[in-house]
Amino acid sequence: MKKIWNWIVNIPQDKLLHIMLISVTVAVAVLLLKAFGCNNIASCCYGWGVGFVLGIGKEIYDEIKKGSSEAADWAADIIADTVVCIYSYILLIL
Repeated sequence: MKKIWNWIVNIPQDKLLHIMLISVTVAVAVLLLKAFGCNNIASCCYGWGVGFVLGIGKEIYDEIKKGSSEAADWAADIIADTVVCIYSYILLIL
């Protein structure tokens, strides 16, 4: 348990920013889609797509501006995107 805690505590700030940006964006997208009439599954799937496109766009921007795109950034984006969508779906069906 201590190894997991140390790993979580030592996540670089850049990865945390990716996680926060994607998480907030996906949560807002899911809520807006649900408010505009999408069913639970559709709103979560489309919300996941919004997060995925945002993550890809950010990495393409980094590649063009900085000349490098990190695999860890991609992983942070995908993990945050998936976790928020699953969590949102669970909350929507309750």
